[in-house]
Amino acid sequence: MTEQERAKFDEEMWDAMAEFNRQSMIKWTLDNFFLGLSHISHLLKKIV
Repeated sequence: MTEQERAKFDEEMWDAMAEFNRQSMIKWTLDNFFLGLSHISHLLKKIV
């Protein structure tokens, strides 16, 4: 592997990891958002 090929490979690896992290963050945020909503509606039902 030449230095140029290696640099390109590293760049693609970082891009793939960044994309994976971004998707994980979005999924984590959505999961917690819905978890929070169900928790809040559960509390509201107790109050009402």
